[in-house]
Amino acid sequence: MENLSDNALKILHERYLLRNKEGKVIESPGEMFHRVAKTVASAELECGNKPQVEKWENVFFDMMSELLFLPNSPTLMNSAESD
Repeated sequence: MENLSDNALKILHERYLLRNKEGKVIESPGEMFHRVAKTVASAELECGNKPQVEKWENVFFDMMSELLFLPNSPTLMNSAESD
């Protein structure tokens, strides 16, 4: 994620990236974007639209990685871990 500032990386590290039981960060910003995109796109399953999940996961990931859109803090912090 080369377009993230040093300050943004610091905040992600301090607040949003997943940690293990010992408190060590266990994901990168890119992995966080994938985790969040997957969780947001999974809403398509609620509508019975399974074929669209991957499409929307990619759309959301691209938007976040290009910093065109970032979800609010609760979404970043509470998205399920990716498989």
